[in-house]
Parts: sequence; C-alpha cells; structure tokens
Amino acid sequence: MNAIFIIGSVQAFFFSVLIFTKTQKKLHDKILGLWLFFMGLQLLMKYIIFNELYVYIPWILGFNGGLPLVHGPFLFLYINALTENYNKLRSIDLLHLLPFIIFYTYLSPVLFLSPEDKIQIFIHGGSFDMKYLPLFLMILISGPIYIIWSFFSLKKHQENILKFFSFNERVGLKWLYYLTLGLMVIWVAIFMSYLFEQVFRIINSTERDFIIYIVFVIYVFVVGFKGFKQGSIFFNLHLLSINQDKSSKPKEKSQIKNSDETLIRIQDYMETEKPFLEEKLSIVQLSESLDIPYYILSQIINEKLNQNFFDFVNTYRVNEAKEKLIDPKFDHYTILGIAMECGFNSKASFNRIFKLKTSETPTQFRNSQKE
Repeated sequence: MNAIFIIGSVQAFFFSVLIFTKTQKKLHDKILGLWLFFMGLQLLMKYIIFNELYVYIPWILGFNGGLPLVHGPFLFLYINALTENYNKLRSIDLLHLLPFIIFYTYLSPVLFLSPEDKIQIFIHGGSFDMKYLPLFLMILISGPIYIIWSFFSLKKHQENILKFFSFNERVGLKWLYYLTLGLMVIWVAIFMSYLFEQVFRIINSTERDFIIYIVFVIYVFVVGFKGFKQGSIFFNLHLLSINQDKSSKPKEKSQIKNSDETLIRIQDYMETEKPFLEEKLSIVQLSESLDIPYYILSQIINEKLNQNFFDFVNTYRVNEAKEKLIDPKFDHYTILGIAMECGFNSKASFNRIFKLKTSETPTQFRNSQKE
C-alpha cells in the first residue's frame, strides 16, 4: 500500500516539474502542471496519514479533505485551454475554484484546532457533526458534474470542427475523451469501493483505499506521460473572424437571398477550381475565395445539402478519389498516394471516410471496378 502512495506521489511531482520546466509553456501546460502537483500532494498526504506520520506534523490533518474538489475543475479548464487555445485564465475561470475555497473556509474552525483535538476528530473517530454534511456532498457530486460538463465541452468542440474544417486528424480529441473517461473511472471506483465497504461489508477500509488509489496512480501516470507530449489540440476557432465583418454576423439564422444561385456558384467553384485538394482547407479560406461570409456559406451548405462543411468537402474528395482509383493513369499509385492526391492527409481518414460514403474501402472499390 505504501508503494502505491509513494510511486504515485513521486511520478506526479516529477511530471509536474517536467511540464513547468518546458521551454515553451502554454496555458494548458501550466494548468496540467498545477493539476499534477495537487495530485502528488493528495497522494503524499494520504501516505502520511496512512502511516500515522501525522503525529510529527499534526497540522496537516484536514488539509487533504478538499483536494478531490480540484480534479474536476482542472480537467475542465485543461480541456478548454487546449480546445479554445487561449493564453491566460479569464476571470470567469477562477469561479471553478469556488467550491475548493468554500470547503476550506467552512472547515477553518476545525483546521485550526489543537493537534490533540484534530487527531481525535480525524483519526480516532470523533463524532461526525451534521453541519459538515454539505462539504461531503459537495465532494461527492463535484466530480460527476465536471465529468459530464467536460464531455459536453468536447462534443461542442467536435461539432465546431465539422462545421468549419475539412479535416480533423490533428484534433487530438481522443486523448481528451480518454482523460475524461479516466476521471470517471476513478469516481466509479470511489462509489463502488464505499458501497462494498459500507453497504455490503465485503471489504475493509484498507482494501477500499487500495482499489481507489491504484486506479488513481495509474491515472496520474497516463495524465503525466501523455499530457507532457500533448500540443495544442486545434486551431483557434476565433480565427474564423479573420477578414470577416464581425458586426455583420447575425445572431440568428438569416434569410439568405438567392440561396439557390449561391449554392450553384459554390458547387461550380468546387468542381472547376477543386479547392478541396488542399488538405487543410477551412471554411474561412473557401469563403474568402468566393467572397461569401463564412456563416452564410455554412448556412447554405447546411440547409440546402443537409451537410456540415466537413462532409461537404470530403464528398468532393471521395468523388475525386473514385475517379483516380479507376483511371489507368493512377494504377501505379498506392492507396496512400491516391489519398494525398485528393486532399486527405492520412490513409486512416481516407479509408474511414471513403467507406462511410461508398460502403467499400478504397481497395475494395478499385478491385471491384477492375473486375
């Protein structure tokens, strides 16, 4: 059991130091580094209490109680810093630390008790005062709330990607989904462990802590290792306003005049100029080429074709690929070569999108056409 706390604490502090000593730190790096520091601190305090070392430093008793309240906010802020790509915390972001501050403010009378009284309350089972029940409930629901909130934030970012970009390989959302899912696993482990201990009585408190903290330590390692290598998730979606008249953007969907003619113009441009061959094509680039505001372009594609920008562009790419796959001039091209020629930036995305739109892989399509 001691090894779990020590290994987890050391690796959390180690990754925190690594991140803070990076030469080019961004906001998401600082958030992750601070988060890992708090993870290490929680594990270190648990080690001290588990081994009854608090007799040498009794003042720490109680200060570990509110640390679980930081994990949800740090996860949410880390996701937002990566996906929205802003460089400093906003005033509204600090509100996420309010439960953490409330906890220690509310508990302050206990935190400053004499060492003997604190040992009696925190270690030897002093009677539980119902006035501290709100603190317990706040810890209990904080994690699930932020986990759900984080999933919604990721879903919103994914929708924005499909609205405004023709590719998503650099998004890195899978890592953030796994990160959020991992925190959910920790909370499930907590609930189940307490259920098995308090209700079913099939494990004791030591076994309960072992289950919780072995999952927590694995999570710390994954967060530290993967997070250290993680770059920015995607382009700043605020770049969509570049060279656009922001004041002319309607707050709600507008009635577009001559939308059918505009759609024909868009389709003609796609077929003749083939901008989709640019693998990093964005809706801003296309709107500038057509001299159509990007929000009108997006609205027309959505309403007239029932597609987002991602599907719209990749439909043209797939059609281009189908032509090249059956053209004898491209027989010597590999599947990856065909993909690159048509604007895709990876074989995996080419195979996935091609099969989604044709029910066949590129290889199956090429072979069936030859037969």
